[in-house]
Amino acid sequence: MEFKIKRWVDTYPEFWSCYMTIGVPLRNERQGKISAELAAAISAKVASAASRKIMKSNLRMPQGIYCIKFKDEMTIMMPEAIGGARVTKP
Repeated sequence: MEFKIKRWVDTYPEFWSCYMTIGVPLRNERQGKISAELAAAISAKVASAASRKIMKSNLRMPQGIYCIKFKDEMTIMMPEAIGGARVTKP
């Protein structure tokens, strides 16, 4: 999955992408059946929260470091949002 990142530094935006794979079970004990739509909505919400957290820690972080930290944060947050979810690099 490609996550497109936009960051405002000074007066111009910077754009780049981070890539990772998000695996979500079709069903789990806590949430029951998980539709593709629900998985996508939760993944987007978690990605936004993870991105905000990383950006707050250091707005001028290099893009490559940002992607590593973003994946690490997603690895922590996704299983909390959807039991059994996994995040890996493609």
